[in-house]
Amino acid sequence: MKKYFVIVIIAFLFWGCEPKPNPNDLVKKMVVSTDYNSSASFTNYSTYTMVLDTMSYFDNSDQNPADTSVIGSGVHDITNKVKNKMDSAGYGLVSKKMTPDLRVYIYVKEVYSAYQSYSYNPYSYGYYGSYYPTVTVTDQADLYVYILDLKHQSSGPYLWACDIGDLVSSPSQTTVPILQAIDQAFKQSPYIKK
Repeated sequence: MKKYFVIVIIAFLFWGCEPKPNPNDLVKKMVVSTDYNSSASFTNYSTYTMVLDTMSYFDNSDQNPADTSVIGSGVHDITNKVKNKMDSAGYGLVSKKMTPDLRVYIYVKEVYSAYQSYSYNPYSYGYYGSYYPTVTVTDQADLYVYILDLKHQSSGPYLWACDIGDLVSSPSQTTVPILQAIDQAFKQSPYIKK
């Protein structure tokens, strides 16, 4: 019995001593958070509008964020994925001039911050001790997808919101993880349907 117990303990030790995980494995599937207005009935809407060739981009270090946008093939992949999800849910894409029921708004928000602090070591050489600087830098970018109600302006700030992050941590240079995250966002929101 003791022999069996020792083998189990050794197995747990090896299992618990797994090497540091590969960053690629950690971000294969991005965190996807969704929220919605529970009082809204998504079946009451038929049409939507959205921009397909650009996305807004907000950066906390940008002096004039009002005129920052992102274009390119990755943007087209993302906007087309959201369009396909909306279309397959039964909604029709129309221009803004046709007074759509919904607006789909997609943007990226990047927050870069650097923080410097000092630690005091009173046991350092010399009479006064010494200070050691510590710098902490964070850079995070999330993709947001909002569905806004244009039909009933008083229904709240949004009908549905999705936060996909963190784009900066993803080592992949392709939009594949983002497209998979958009699939996940709509999968976990089955109430989005006509």
